[in-house]
Amino acid sequence: MYLNYMHNINPKTINSISKSFILALKAVGFKLTDNNKNNYMKLFDNIINRYSEPHRHYHNIDHIGHVLNKLITNNPEVVLAAIYHDIIYVPGSSMNEYCSAQLCANHLSLFGIKSSTIFKISKHILSTEQHISIDLFGNEELLDADMSILASSKPIFNKYCQDIRLEYLNINDCEFKSQRSRWALELLGRVKIFYKAKELESFARKNLRTLTNI
Repeated sequence: MYLNYMHNINPKTINSISKSFILALKAVGFKLTDNNKNNYMKLFDNIINRYSEPHRHYHNIDHIGHVLNKLITNNPEVVLAAIYHDIIYVPGSSMNEYCSAQLCANHLSLFGIKSSTIFKISKHILSTEQHISIDLFGNEELLDADMSILASSKPIFNKYCQDIRLEYLNINDCEFKSQRSRWALELLGRVKIFYKAKELESFARKNLRTLTNI
């Protein structure tokens, strides 16, 4: 049973993620049977509940739905990495991606997924910390999808910024703005932010520059 916490859960989003999840699992070797169906449902419920935790305002189930919608690959390892990449989220922690990869590995091992496959999925998840591509098929597409919010329209980008602020209420406005400015400047200093979705580059840079002039 899903715990709603403080976020409204969109049934369509859950249904879409559920379909992507089971298709990706089957593609990497999972077989859904009467014997494991209950365990599968409990595991999926756990995923939804984690993304519905009360401190999540941006890094929630809607973000996962957005990333999946923006993915331009159906590679099952990438899809599973997208679903799990923020499953552990403590604002400001440098361990989020590592812990997310660990939980993903624990979940997938319960269903007998090959360790080599789990290793690649974990590598994808870990790459979302710095958003620097690694030599794995579909990784650039994953990183682009995760960063695509930066190239959104002004109202959506502003809502994104507001939601991030709500996740960092433990620090004052001055420190938060300073941190976001440094983060934006680091991205702007890169040769490219997007690997495949080059059409998003100029829009993202325009939005990011607004964070450096606060």
